[in-house]
Formats: sequence, structure tokens, C-alpha cells
Amino acid sequence: MRPDFDPYTIEKCKELLYKAYELEEQDIDPEAIMRMSIFISVLAAHNSGTNPEVYVDIIKDTWARMINASEELEEQETEDAVWISKNPITDEDQ
Repeated sequence: MRPDFDPYTIEKCKELLYKAYELEEQDIDPEAIMRMSIFISVLAAHNSGTNPEVYVDIIKDTWARMINASEELEEQETEDAVWISKNPITDEDQ
């Protein structure tokens, strides 16, 4: 079950994601970013009263969703690339 988050929460979480990308672009070690992210999420879970079993379930669910999304994206990119290379749009088609 996916919770419905309010728009403010979504925007603030996006800001955290952008910060992670900025760290990566500055050549910060990926493991350090992961450890920092895990620390933040464990702290947030602890402060919210989330027990370890629920926390692990959230991590597993999130991981599975990311894998599914990345596989779907790869399939779409492959299909688009094949379509584009086999059927170029001509001036007449436009």
C-alpha cells in the first residue's frame, strides 16, 4: 500500500533527492551518500515510532519499486531507440 503524501512533503523530499545528486556530482563516494541516507532514514523512522520490521518492509518495497521502474524505463528507451532508428520521420510526415 502506497501512502498519499501531501504536496509539501513531496517537494521537500525532492529537495533531499537533488542534494544527493549534487553530492554525487561533486565526486562524493557513493557509499558515503548511501550511509548518510540510511542514517537519516533510520533517524526519521525512530522519531516517528516506526518499528524495525516496518522499516525493513518499507525499504524492501521501495527497492522493489525502484527495480521495476528502472526496468520499465530501460524497456521504453530500447523500444523508442529501435522505433526511431527504423522509422525516421521525414519532412513529408511532419
